[in-house]
Formats: sequence, C-alpha cells, structure tokens
Amino acid sequence: MYGVKERTLEFEESISKMHLQFDGYIYDSLSYALDSHLDYQEMAGEGHAQTMLMGMNPGPYGMVQTGVPFGDIPTVRDFLKIRPVTGHPGKEHPARPVMGFSCKRTEVSGQRIWGFLRSLYPDRDELFSHFTIQNYCPLAFLDSGRTARNITPDRLTKHDLSLITALCDEYIKDIMMILEIHTAVGVGIFAFERLTECAPSGVRILRMMHPSPANPQANRCFVPESEALFRREGLL
Repeated sequence: MYGVKERTLEFEESISKMHLQFDGYIYDSLSYALDSHLDYQEMAGEGHAQTMLMGMNPGPYGMVQTGVPFGDIPTVRDFLKIRPVTGHPGKEHPARPVMGFSCKRTEVSGQRIWGFLRSLYPDRDELFSHFTIQNYCPLAFLDSGRTARNITPDRLTKHDLSLITALCDEYIKDIMMILEIHTAVGVGIFAFERLTECAPSGVRILRMMHPSPANPQANRCFVPESEALFRREGLL
C-alpha cells in the first residue's frame, strides 16, 4: 500500500539530490532523523485526523533534534514516546550540534503548540484523532557565523526557494491526499501562503499565529487566540 512512509522516502530521495546555493549549513532531518520521523508519521496517521497543522521547517532545538515537527524534547520523549535521534547531519556547525534528547535547549514554539493541543486532548491517541502536525520543508538552514543563526526558507535566494517549493508543494499536497485532510491550518504567514498554493481542491485553509518567542503577540496570547480560532472554525 502506498502511504505516508513510501511518499516520504521518495521525497527524501528528491530532497537529497537538490543543488542549493545556500552558503552555510543545511540539516536534512529526513536523512539523519528518518527513523524517528517515520515513527511519528505512523503514530499520527493511525489517528485518521482530518485537520492538519503545518509549520515552515525544523527549529534548531525541535525537529532538528527529534525528527518531529515542532518536536520539543519533553513532548517527543514523554508524551509521544518516540525513539531518540542518534544520527547527525553530514556537515554540522559546532554551535548547533544534533544531540537528540541530550540537548538542553528548549524549543519554545514546539512547547507552545504541542502544549496547546495537549491541553485540549491530554490523551495522545485522542489528540491524533483530531489533529496531525506536519512541516512544509524538512531542511534547517544555519549561517556560517559563530552563532549559527537560523535562516528561514522565506529568506533564501529565489533560486533556492524555487527548488524547495517545487518539491515541498507536491509532497504536502500528496500527504494531504493520503491522509484525507479536510482542513489545513498554516502556522504563520509562510505556511499559510504555501497551503494556498499546494492544498488539494476542496481543502479548507486557515491561518493561526506562529508560536515563536520572536512573535510578540504569541508571547502575550498564543493559547487563548488559538483556542478562539479553533472554536470559531469548528475544529473543537
């Protein structure tokens, strides 16, 4: 049966063959963290959720470390109970090593979005019967500077972004069709805009605020605003 696993393996093969101009470090989470990611996809898919939340790409202390979209370590280790990442990118910035569950930094965005969903559905299986979370792009981009600054896909060159969107648009479209998604929620502006381009016909597209600590609004009211949106749109 052709499902999420098979499509993800095809996607990773295509991603690995891209020739990007980005002059920095590229962490391909579907390469070094593939087993953990597929564990997550299998678990999430068993819930047959009809609503998908989609982020942009891996955060340095979330999916980069765990292989799970928005996957802050306590959520992945203690709630999802997914195996730890043991692999490493081919080229690793010394300031941003992949340490798996040993990483001491916190992925605030993941902590917020998974914390919000867990407050609604404390049981893992029940949560996945309502929602699944995906990321648009599996690549993290770090500059070559001392602090390895995170570069989001929307800040890449036109050349690189066009290559990424060509592959990621088709992948996300296929995933939504395989999972039979009815509603797709873009987490932040970039994700929402990509959904408007790649979602299959008939899928309802919504936008929620990004939970990043760099977003002042999220620091003030991420949970109440998100819950109000979900209730208003009939997702709860």
